[in-house]
Amino acid sequence: MTPSRLLVSTLGVALALGAAGCGKDNLVPASWANEARSVPMHEVPHEGDAGELVANYVQEGEADRDPLTSLSYEEGLSEVTLELEAGEYELVEAVSLTADEVTITGAGSHNTRVLLDCESATSILIQGAHKVTVRDVTLVGLSGGGIRLRDCAELVLENVTVVGAYFGFDAEDATTTVRDCVFAGCEKGLVQDGGEVSIADTCFAQNWIALQGRTTLTLEACAFVENQTAVDVRVDARSKILSSLFAGERQDLAWTGTPGEARDNLAALRDVGARLGRRTNLPINHFQEFPTGLAHGMPLGFELARVHLAIQRWLLRGERDPVQALDDFREDQALRYGIASQQALTSEELEKAKRAARLGLAYWGERPLSEAPEELINVAELGQPD
Repeated sequence: MTPSRLLVSTLGVALALGAAGCGKDNLVPASWANEARSVPMHEVPHEGDAGELVANYVQEGEADRDPLTSLSYEEGLSEVTLELEAGEYELVEAVSLTADEVTITGAGSHNTRVLLDCESATSILIQGAHKVTVRDVTLVGLSGGGIRLRDCAELVLENVTVVGAYFGFDAEDATTTVRDCVFAGCEKGLVQDGGEVSIADTCFAQNWIALQGRTTLTLEACAFVENQTAVDVRVDARSKILSSLFAGERQDLAWTGTPGEARDNLAALRDVGARLGRRTNLPINHFQEFPTGLAHGMPLGFELARVHLAIQRWLLRGERDPVQALDDFREDQALRYGIASQQALTSEELEKAKRAARLGLAYWGERPLSEAPEELINVAELGQPD
């Protein structure tokens, strides 16, 4: 698999992760999985050995707190909640949970890391929950696989990074929502059979298979970069593929079936016509062309800022402060498009000025406009919907 730009392979981190397994064999020993695991997480506090996962839970009306592993096969669990502070945690024993609701929350995907090292294809099995939520955490696949859901109604993933895993999440017949996530160096990122999956503002990079299964799939403003297979999914007529990027020299879209809607995407030359159709979809030859060197241009409805930011979440993982680095990137782009809008106005190119202003606002996001670069503030009115 082609190495990505800007990913830092750090020998010390790789050795540390190997030592955490105490000689255990990783389920995915491939070089691309090791590369994803070895990206340093400078913001994760290190205080001796990795911590134990401890859960708050309610069982038959009584609240308590115990190691997560002690809840395996317990009956009568209504709520199980893991509130993980900044730091590193290790799961060395597979867990089987039957509960009404399960929530795992970290202190940010750059601050909280969980090592899955339980020598089992499934690290955590969750059954019978009406809702499972995982947010603000990084999961590192070692000798343990990912989180598997059975007979669960809903799965929500927000700001989750999964690296080097045999699989990240595997669900059946659930309604799954994925936002602002990164899956990198996994054998399978997300697997779902049945139900519905909606994925937005998420990057899948250098996985063997990014998505797999049979489901109603909605993709919006996502980036699939240098995977072997992007979407090995049987899609149906209710599926939608919108404003997403599929780039990689050997990456195959791979889905079967026909989505009901596929528009404003950028995809490899061999796949644009075959699976997407050419109407508003345009080809891209190499990932490095994005976003400024596209020979065929960019679809007018393409969510450039959202896709660009999804890619940056992946590329900036190894920064000293990834959140600040992403904020700096957003500000730089907002400034750039604010200046471009002003220049277009000077040249009396009103439509071009409006497009640049809209892009600048999209990069700036929901932060107060009063804090934006002056160049963007001056043209913000142009960026409002007509």
